[in-house]
Amino acid sequence: MQADTILPSRRLERIASVLRDGRSHAIGDIADRFGRSGFGFVILFLALPALIPIPGPFGLVFGSCLALVSLQVLAGAEHLWLPRRVRAIEVDGGKLRNGIGHAADWLRWTEKWISPGRGPPWLLSHLRPVAGLPVLILALIIAIPIPFGNIVPCVALLFFALGLIAEDGLALAAGLALGFVAVAWTAFLFVAGGNLAGSALSMAGL
Repeated sequence: MQADTILPSRRLERIASVLRDGRSHAIGDIADRFGRSGFGFVILFLALPALIPIPGPFGLVFGSCLALVSLQVLAGAEHLWLPRRVRAIEVDGGKLRNGIGHAADWLRWTEKWISPGRGPPWLLSHLRPVAGLPVLILALIIAIPIPFGNIVPCVALLFFALGLIAEDGLALAAGLALGFVAVAWTAFLFVAGGNLAGSALSMAGL
């Protein structure tokens, strides 16, 4: 296991520990502390809100942001890139620490399914570089306004995120498998929706 590979909740706790001074911190400095696992955390934090069926263009917003992150993974980036203006934004350390604390509590519950460095080395070395492609496809699905269409893609993204954070090859493999299920589910919703629309038009005599 790599020295940099630890449980997601532990990594958040380490970052929260440097926010105890109560000062404001630049988003860029905080992102740098996540290191290579920053991609997984961003995917995690974007996929969780998209999992909730909230009316409005939220799926489009979260899906677009996820697509930008996936392109960085596809490009082989080692650290999350953020625009200079975004990096310069400062956030209150106390509020951020509280938010990170709540996220760490939730992650502890998920860690029963993941294990840092799990799986043969070849599995992680092959899956991580190409993980950006299924994440991109899932992000595009989330951006499409389909009723109940976000649930399966978001669950797949959660496994991808946890796998990237903990360097867990089996979690990445589970995310890939769920990604195929998500594509099939989306196709089913399209076909079912088209059939329902066609039936409704026929009944209306149009």
